[in-house]
Amino acid sequence: MPENAARLIEAAARAHPARPALEWERGALTYGELEARAGAFARFLAWAGVAPGARVALDIPNRWAFPVALLGGLKV
Repeated sequence: MPENAARLIEAAARAHPARPALEWERGALTYGELEARAGAFARFLAWAGVAPGARVALDIPNRWAFPVALLGGLKV
């Protein structure tokens, strides 16, 4: 499978699941947590009928949920 952002983050999660991937003033997500949440969102999108190559609009403020949703969309 070709390298893309989703595959690179999956590899980082396998290699270093406890390392911080996202940090903000009041918290952080590790690579393992980011991968788990993005994977869950990708499964939801697939369940909702989103297929590979489909366009997905994200209307999320600048917070941790945006990169999780973006990565989940890339995983589909």
